[in-house]
Amino acid sequence: MGVMTGFRNHNDWRDTYGYVASFEKIKTLDLFDVNQDNLLYQEKGFYLLTSSIKTLCNNSTFYLLCIGLLSSFLLAKNLSRYCLFPFLGLGIYIARFYMTRDLMQIRAGLAIMIVCYAIQYIKRKKLWKYLLIVLLASSMHISVLLAIPFYWINKININCRKILLWLFVAFVSAFICEAFINLLLNEHLEIIKQAYIDGNSEYSKGHGLSNPMIYFQCLILLVFTFSEKNLKDIIPYYFIFRNGYFYSTILLILLSPYLVLSGRTSTIFATFEIFIIPSFIIILSGKLRIAMYLVIGCVMIGIFFLNCLSLIDSSATLRNLM
Repeated sequence: MGVMTGFRNHNDWRDTYGYVASFEKIKTLDLFDVNQDNLLYQEKGFYLLTSSIKTLCNNSTFYLLCIGLLSSFLLAKNLSRYCLFPFLGLGIYIARFYMTRDLMQIRAGLAIMIVCYAIQYIKRKKLWKYLLIVLLASSMHISVLLAIPFYWINKININCRKILLWLFVAFVSAFICEAFINLLLNEHLEIIKQAYIDGNSEYSKGHGLSNPMIYFQCLILLVFTFSEKNLKDIIPYYFIFRNGYFYSTILLILLSPYLVLSGRTSTIFATFEIFIIPSFIIILSGKLRIAMYLVIGCVMIGIFFLNCLSLIDSSATLRNLM
């Protein structure tokens, strides 16, 4: 995966062209000259990582290869640590996230893998280690600061009844309180408002509650929640995964009027799908277990196919613009 990421065509993937252009502007490593003017991003950690790579070799393919290998290494570590069936988890990652993260939004992909690595410290109750790693991740992509309150969310007694109640509240809020949510964002989050809410661009328009991913995540969450008795003693991080995916789903529902905002806030803990979905295999036994393999496989192939179609259209648009 890392090698494929490094040797992809720069001009075929949205965002990649911008990262390569930024790489060409950046100077070799100098901690006293961190000039990020006119770059695609402003996070200093990713700037220093990019500058370090350029110091080793001033080649854009080498740059993308290093980032791809680093992200893939962290993915492998996380699957090995958290997933019952790592190879199945890898397949789910490829279907759901690989193209949009590792081949496009490379900062977010790397930052989210760092956050996933950090969740072990929630279970160990090592607050400062968790916070330091999340802050490191935020220096790659600022959105993962949303992972900071997750440490304390895990101290709340969240049960099946509360999950159902809050899902209901989230749907009602998204349906009747869009104006209030818009006002709240306008008043307190001006940068987000300018980037993802104002205007009529693809970044500001959302699908609202017609977004099928809302119902996909709700289904995954509810299956995982109502399988608590079967899974909690087998999966050491069961409650952390459930709470994180619940957090993700609530964000996706509440911010559904704003396409990119809902996606970029919810995707951090939506990544837990690569640990959650493989566990569905052990809920059933015998022929039903085989059927579950087939269902998961067919659904992921379908999602992968839809992602491919979307990215083909995106690549065609990008070529026309160039």
